Amino acid sequence: MVAERWKCWITCVMVISLAGVFSAADSLAQDRYPARQITILIGTAAGGGQDVMTRILANQLRQVIGQQVIVENRTGANGVIAAGLLVKAKPDGHTLIVNGAQWNALTYQFYKPLPFDPNKELIAVAGIAAGPNVLVVGPTLPVSSIEELVGYAKKHPGKLSFASSGVGSGQHLAGEFFNYLADTNILHVPFKGSAEYLSQVSNGQVAMAMASIIGTGPMIAAGKLKALAVTTAGRVDSLPNVPAVSEFKPLAEFRHVNWVLLFGHASTPTPVVEAINKAVGAALADPTVAKAMRERGNDPAVMTAAEVQDLVNKEGARVIKLIASRNIQIER
Repeated sequence: MVAERWKCWITCVMVISLAGVFSAADSLAQDRYPARQITILIGTAAGGGQDVMTRILANQLRQVIGQQVIVENRTGANGVIAAGLLVKAKPDGHTLIVNGAQWNALTYQFYKPLPFDPNKELIAVAGIAAGPNVLVVGPTLPVSSIEELVGYAKKHPGKLSFASSGVGSGQHLAGEFFNYLADTNILHVPFKGSAEYLSQVSNGQVAMAMASIIGTGPMIAAGKLKALAVTTAGRVDSLPNVPAVSEFKPLAEFRHVNWVLLFGHASTPTPVVEAINKAVGAALADPTVAKAMRERGNDPAVMTAAEVQDLVNKEGARVIKLIASRNIQIER
């Protein structure tokens, strides 16, 4: 009987000891993060605002973490394809994705049925950048201001169109909100990204678009696009002579900030999330990174993981409330 008790006791001690070994091994693995190359997925095409901001970060992040950081554009279904790859990846922080602050909520709202729930299976881990979009039109459209654009659209209902990076994207919602406030009927035309649709705006196939300063800047300078307004609350230093949309009184409520945020798998261990956040913050603190972003009309967005997730939660709630309260209809 005593022997049996000793045998049971020894077995219990071994189980507890092994549990401690595995726990220590898990901790050690997390301490070594990153153990290999990091892949950052982007659901929009190369050359757009998210793409450029992410690549600026990635160049410095390689120096901070001592590992390769690869940026891959996986376009399609407004980022659902890219996010699906993250959801299927091992939740160890070596696969990440870049999205906007409203992406989770809008995708869940407009892309049902989904193979995953972005609100439950993605977690915000770090901020990258924040900046305005610019409302641009083609050089042949006979308008030079937001007021003239609204007047022209009312005289030609259903004849003008606006481009976005996909159904349910932030630009799509911004365009619909513009329609609501201005009482216009400018039709939506979805594309895979700004690099694709800006050429269509320039040649007059699409009337207008709201895109990043990065994507529009060279074309504005070359006269291929006309900048009518920026989408933030006030004017921005990079385009000081371009008014804000909200300066036109009927559109005083209009805002659209172009957030660039980093997400991981929701099951990523907390120490790894904290390590990613710390590394990104260190990369953004580099003066050359901050300068490169600001030259392209964006500010570095240094935030804790909790702050980024709070932003995502609040922006998601805001846009869903906006859709319901304004009765904005978005059809796929």
